[in-house]
Amino acid sequence: MALTPRSGFSRLDACNRKAKAERLLYAFSSATAAERTGMKGMMLMTAKEYLQQLQKLDVVINQRIHEKDDLRARLLRIGSADYSKERVKTSRSAGAGYEKQIVKIIDLENEIDSLIDKYVDLKHKVIGEIHNINKADHIKLLYKRYVENKMLEVIADEMSYSYQYIKELHRHALQEFSTTYPNLP
Repeated sequence: MALTPRSGFSRLDACNRKAKAERLLYAFSSATAAERTGMKGMMLMTAKEYLQQLQKLDVVINQRIHEKDDLRARLLRIGSADYSKERVKTSRSAGAGYEKQIVKIIDLENEIDSLIDKYVDLKHKVIGEIHNINKADHIKLLYKRYVENKMLEVIADEMSYSYQYIKELHRHALQEFSTTYPNLP
């Protein structure tokens, strides 16, 4: 192996160090909020992660509603009977399958109600925080992206800007949000 002129390390060693540095940089940039602790165990979120909470909560609510609908459809299938065959008198166990499913549906409905309440409160809070930043374009962009859940391409069309400019504006809007709210939960 050839040695680099001044370092005494081989080129392979230099490549390995560079690759390791790139992996560390990637690991830090893709670290979750829980992994980026800064203040004695307190979790710090980026502005983007904080604003994305609305989208994540919306997804969870929709999945719970879908789960409830599936359980309800399954319950209706269990309840149907074929009366064309002979009936034989049998005793059912105390905890029939449909009773358990009804309890699950009720629990899911209560959970969905709770999640919707949380979503409405968080949405109101986030909208207020977005409205407290200074630049009107930043307010419009953040509202459209994180409250209305629109893609940057759609926002670019609506605001009559290029996609590249909207990406840059989005970065600046997140920076302004971070400086306005430096201690996000």
